Amino acid sequence: MKHFLLLGGWALLAPAALHAQKATPYKPGYVVSLAGDTVRGYVLPPTARTMGMSLRFRLQPTDPDILYPLKSVRGAGLQAGKTYRVRKLQPVVGRDTLRLLFQPLAVGSLTLYRLDYEIRNSDASALNGARYENTFYYLEQGNNALILVQAGSFRQVFGGLLATCAPGPVTGRFDEANLRRLVSLYNACGGSPPATRP
Repeated sequence: MKHFLLLGGWALLAPAALHAQKATPYKPGYVVSLAGDTVRGYVLPPTARTMGMSLRFRLQPTDPDILYPLKSVRGAGLQAGKTYRVRKLQPVVGRDTLRLLFQPLAVGSLTLYRLDYEIRNSDASALNGARYENTFYYLEQGNNALILVQAGSFRQVFGGLLATCAPGPVTGRFDEANLRRLVSLYNACGGSPPATRP
């Protein structure tokens, strides 16, 4: 009878423990302010749906949310290694500047970003994408505007960038691994050392 009561008690407590874990999707991480200060705590990992919204942050997992509008931060990072930088896209038809969280994939004098974003019709002109796309790749050189890299144009874009240091045709498929390789090739040709924070 004791074993039955113990098993019954565990069966009642187990769902509550699982619910408590699910109730806190926040991950250890940090937010970087515009002044460059780092606030450590817990970050709600951005998704394709929330990349253009405020960062949700907590000092402790059970604290109330602190919302950081994207215009008030440089970026964020998760202890697991993912970092995000706030970058602006213009123009957006009928709206102000679009600020989004970009994930740097290769960093140097030329930076490759990945943007997972659930595109809306009002954002289509800035993202230059179709309604159903949700993964985009951008290049940033210095403080210049972001350049969208697409399957139909990436060879031409990289051909121009690599003309002086790796002449010849740009090879490989339009995928994340090849884009990283091409950016690393460009940066090795005389790029600056990579930055470590957003």
